Amino acid sequence: MGVRLVSRNHLTAIAYHGHPRWHTTLSYDGLDHLTTITEQDGRNIETQHLLWCGEAICGLTDDKSQLITRLFPQGEWQQGKVL
Repeated sequence: MGVRLVSRNHLTAIAYHGHPRWHTTLSYDGLDHLTTITEQDGRNIETQHLLWCGEAICGLTDDKSQLITRLFPQGEWQQGKVL
C-alpha cells in the first residue's frame, strides 16, 4: 500500500498494491478537519463527506448530501439499517 502525506502530515491518498485501479483520496478543511473521503475501485466512485459538531465527527453524508450515518458517543445510526 502506498500513501501520500502533505506538509501537515495529513494523509491525502492511498494506493493499493496489486490493485492499480483502487485508490482513496482524503481532503481537509482550514481547521485541519478531515472533510471528504473518496474511494475508487476501477468501476465505482464513492464519496463520503464528514460532518463536524465542534471537534467531533457527528455524521457522514453521501455525494448527494444525504445523511447516511449519524455518530453519537453511545454508538451510530445508519440509514436503512437496524444496529
